[in-house]
Amino acid sequence: MWNAIDHQSKHHVKVLPIRRWLAYVAAILMIVGSVGIYKLHEKQQVYTIDTYAGPTIKAGHTGATLTLSDGSTIDLSNAKVGELLTKQGMTISKNGQGVVVYSQNSSIKGVSEVIKNTITTRNGEIYQVVLPDGSKVWLNAGSSLTFDSDLLNSEKRIVQLIGEGYFEVSKRDKPFIVRTASQQVRVLGTHFNINAYSESKGLVRTTLVEGRVNVVTTKGEQLIKPGSRLLTDAVISTSTSKIPKTYLPGRTDILKLTGNFPR
Repeated sequence: MWNAIDHQSKHHVKVLPIRRWLAYVAAILMIVGSVGIYKLHEKQQVYTIDTYAGPTIKAGHTGATLTLSDGSTIDLSNAKVGELLTKQGMTISKNGQGVVVYSQNSSIKGVSEVIKNTITTRNGEIYQVVLPDGSKVWLNAGSSLTFDSDLLNSEKRIVQLIGEGYFEVSKRDKPFIVRTASQQVRVLGTHFNINAYSESKGLVRTTLVEGRVNVVTTKGEQLIKPGSRLLTDAVISTSTSKIPKTYLPGRTDILKLTGNFPR
């Protein structure tokens, strides 16, 4: 009998560590598998019209860099108040509120050189600029706005946006066009916001506060009504929604000053 008990005892001592070892291995495999599935899902994640919320790029202090056609740059953050540059009938100055203001002599025709201007904000920077036609633009962090010096005298007022900007377009007979990588917005005079960060992979969100805009892509076009936003990709989207009342006129100053642009 003692031999039998001794045999069973040895058998249990021998098997127990194997079971524990198998349990440890199973637990490790489950953890590794879960991490692998998460990473695979994260890597293959694709933004869609329904899930897009836009990149999270926090704004901070006022600051930007101006780059001209010849490659020269002006650090607008540290530039002194007053006139910064006068060239080809265009004057660039910085006012006491830190806003860069462009003024163009409309009487000067056929300038010998059109100067391309690009205002860029780094992550953590926001900036306001008044364009030659009087239109106002608030750039969010990690964005850039490009326009020509003869904007006022051109048949079409065309600007190029990367990132996010809030626009208050001056009312003139000439159309104002904002181009992004995948769409263009055509207006005459209105208040609106465009979110077109490169991280959005072609998705662009246009939010209309006041007036009327026409959004055009390679596949179609659509008008937006005040108080609505439109989300587009390469193909025109019917994804429209109402925006909160806090984004309507009367609250826009808070959006501009804090960098909390319409979402």
